[in-house]
Amino acid sequence: MDGLAAGAIPSETAQRMRRLIVAAVVATSLLAVVTLSLRTTEPPTDAQDYVLVLRDIDVSATLPPIDGLGALRVDDIVIEDIALGVPEEPDDDAVSRVEPGLSLDAPFEHPAIDQRIGGSARPWKIWSRRGRRRNLRAGGGGRRTHAAVELGLDWLHRHQSPDGSWSPAEFETQCRLNRCGGAGDAPGGPGTTGLVLMTFLQAGETHDHGDYAKTVERGLRYLKRVQSADGCFGPRTSSTLLHDHMWATLAMCEAYGLSGSRLFHRSAQRAVDFVLRAQTPGFGWGPSGRNEDDDTSTTILGAYVVRSAILAELEVDRGAFQSAVAWLDGVTDAETGRVGNRQRGDCDLAWHFPTLRGDALTAGSILVRVFAGVDPRNDELVRKGADLLVANPPDAAEPLDPGELALRYFGTQALFQVGAKHWKQWNDALKPTIVDSQHTEPNRDECGSWDPLDPHSAEAGRIHATALHVLCLEVYYRYGRVGKFPP
Repeated sequence: MDGLAAGAIPSETAQRMRRLIVAAVVATSLLAVVTLSLRTTEPPTDAQDYVLVLRDIDVSATLPPIDGLGALRVDDIVIEDIALGVPEEPDDDAVSRVEPGLSLDAPFEHPAIDQRIGGSARPWKIWSRRGRRRNLRAGGGGRRTHAAVELGLDWLHRHQSPDGSWSPAEFETQCRLNRCGGAGDAPGGPGTTGLVLMTFLQAGETHDHGDYAKTVERGLRYLKRVQSADGCFGPRTSSTLLHDHMWATLAMCEAYGLSGSRLFHRSAQRAVDFVLRAQTPGFGWGPSGRNEDDDTSTTILGAYVVRSAILAELEVDRGAFQSAVAWLDGVTDAETGRVGNRQRGDCDLAWHFPTLRGDALTAGSILVRVFAGVDPRNDELVRKGADLLVANPPDAAEPLDPGELALRYFGTQALFQVGAKHWKQWNDALKPTIVDSQHTEPNRDECGSWDPLDPHSAEAGRIHATALHVLCLEVYYRYGRVGKFPP
């Protein structure tokens, strides 16, 4: 070691040692801070959403300044939203609804979920993966209906746009083998995206759990991105603004209700608040949200949103639900049980898609009444409406009338709640009609989808036809009956 004094350390080695010492001090200090924070703060219950929460801790008081960086403070540290990949704005009012000890790796195997989203006497009972087959058989489904759901979800997954939305007009850009055909005229947006997201959420898929977690995550991220500060999803240029907003709101409420994640609490609450502000006091809702064009089609969806918000334990004026029932009373023909759109007898004038017109309005009204607590065994209007529906059950041999797809969806939901002979008669016709009309050809891009045969569905095309049929087939293991009525 010529040229070096005894005991001297080369300058390069000394610098390396100083860097190692600084790194050791930083690591030790961070470990102490983390340990202190874990001892003095409650651990986050939504473990899948946040890895670490540091609050009111001045890291600069512990960490020495580092050359080129200076003192580090908590404000300099970005805690990233693991699920959605973007920093989440503070939500101090939101409290995670997932109970301590709940494993988010198996979110459907815990009593907290049953109690909050619906037990056997509540309308929305979440199926568990262990109990899916049992619930499927009990509800009237089977292997073929389940296989159809799986194929349908796969098709919808494959035709999601890169921005997370679904577009009726542009979904064919995602085709890989051949062009599916059946594109609609509508450009898509939050309404279509909310409708499609419901198919995944009602199959138990969430943003952090399931085979399609990334698909759900992208869709929810899109909805949050297009939501305005006052809660509205998407632009306000559409004449069906509120109709589209409500489908998106249903998906956001479902996402929050399933996961209990604070990621969706604020978005869901603001969306519900927007719906409540748009209601005509004492009456219903209209598609433009202007409190002057109320109709039954939009009012049914509005009541559906309010019910979803109640089940998700969001803040909601329950009087809004009773006002919706009052609107339905005013447009229902007491003699026949048939429901009009803006007045008695005009049931064929609704036009938005998914179109609630004709008997679809009657089906949606039955569902709202049952959700309001009416016993379908004893209510005369429900019985008359159910009789109308089973008199015209799904039939693959018959040409589809305008609004047929919405009738299948709301008719299925309503008669499942009514149960007994009405449900059996409807379900026996529904299953072969839907399952046998699904595309199942291997090595074809349309495999898993349904053709948009409803004359009115040209606006929304294959995306809506597939989503609505999947939702019909998910009724068996997604929902429980509201009352303890005989099946």
